[in-house]
Amino acid sequence: MIEFSSGDNHIRVLDAGTFGLEGGAKCGVVPQTRRARRRTLHGIEPSNAVELLAPAGLSPEAIDLGVNSDLQFDQGVGSTDIDPGRPAFPRAECQVNRGELATAQWRTERTSGSYLPQDFVPLVAEGRFRLVDGRPAAIPVAEA
Repeated sequence: MIEFSSGDNHIRVLDAGTFGLEGGAKCGVVPQTRRARRRTLHGIEPSNAVELLAPAGLSPEAIDLGVNSDLQFDQGVGSTDIDPGRPAFPRAECQVNRGELATAQWRTERTSGSYLPQDFVPLVAEGRFRLVDGRPAAIPVAEA
């Protein structure tokens, strides 16, 4: 586990496992017949929030902020529990870029393989997203 502290902010980087892409996924949208198995195809082994946070001595209820850099299947996968599709962190506000959420919700043949509704729709339904323009406010930037 890697830890960072700055003022009132304390960040712990936890290992959520490995992620592997098969060659075809890097070159285009996975055909419809294979989309249902997407997590298996890409080597994503879903873990639950309890197991992920245990090494840091935390519970899912202790998390109060989540920052989604994007909502594609490789980034948004940890925001919801796989079964039954509910927020993984019950108290957390989730920040996401307004344009990214709009892209995720606008399903086309080209984007439907990258944005999996179960990864973000439960958060939308519960009003858990705080939409931001540009960079999420929780990410500090060092000024040069």
